[in-house]
Amino acid sequence: LEQLIQAYVQRMNPKSTPMVVGTLLHLNAPEDFIQKLLETMRPPTDEPEFVAKLVAECEKVNRIVILKSWLESQQKDESKDPEVYNGLVKIYVDNGTSKAAEQFLLENDLYDPATVGKFCESRDP
Repeated sequence: LEQLIQAYVQRMNPKSTPMVVGTLLHLNAPEDFIQKLLETMRPPTDEPEFVAKLVAECEKVNRIVILKSWLESQQKDESKDPEVYNGLVKIYVDNGTSKAAEQFLLENDLYDPATVGKFCESRDP
């Protein structure tokens, strides 16, 4: 089954990855399988909302941290997508690593301040 899911999101319909990951999280699929699935995924160039959808699906079940290594990989690949950086800040804030979050915000200008501000307010009003 895992191979079929992997083939589906990698070859047949990469744009469906956020929905597939969300479904897998709802079904309590093993995190290592989800992370393995994400390792090979790159956001489709014709799907500008890919990262935002992926982050939103993980946020629905409060498991955004599962995306940490994938988002960091996108950052290392010099992604210019603000959603990559918004997701990383959310993870750093949620994990209680305020120093990491603060340092990230000071050294980075690719995140969306309105989105991050709203998220931070919801965590510590």
